[in-house]
Amino acid sequence: MNATPWQDQLGAQVRTLQIIIFALAFGSLLFATVVIFVGLKEQWHWDLSPIALIGLIFGGAILVARLAVPSAVVVQGRRQILQQLRGALEEDGETSGTATELDANVASQLRQLLSTRTIIGGALLDGVILFLLTASIMEDSLIALLAAGLLWLLLAAHFPTYGWAEQWMENQWRLLQEEQSLSRF
Repeated sequence: MNATPWQDQLGAQVRTLQIIIFALAFGSLLFATVVIFVGLKEQWHWDLSPIALIGLIFGGAILVARLAVPSAVVVQGRRQILQQLRGALEEDGETSGTATELDANVASQLRQLLSTRTIIGGALLDGVILFLLTASIMEDSLIALLAAGLLWLLLAAHFPTYGWAEQWMENQWRLLQEEQSLSRF
């Protein structure tokens, strides 16, 4: 991949993703603040209420889904990119102009995959956080509030940085090249 064009575009993409993840985390944090201040009037307890139990089960399922779903989306996206590369190379042959255009196209598609992966992962976490916060306010459950806090920390750790995104792009590019070379046999 050409270094400058895709890296410049990646910077803009990462800023957009940072805003999205920040908005998800801030919205959950704002709702948690409301839950805590409303809960100051109530007696909190450590009992595991049915709604809190459902929230914890839901949270566990979402953690598993958060590991599987974004990865599956990336693998499927890489397969589609690889198919497009094969089709383009069969039609045009490998010329330098085509290779440059293909690199730009691949970089664009990888950036789209990065966005999809990041947003899905953040949204999955945000959904279960809001569910647990709702369970904690309905049942005055400290367990649900604590679980929501731990998941919020995971969401905050999901905040994308330019270095991480650049490394992810390079790894995906390398995997594409390996998959392409393996498919030639």
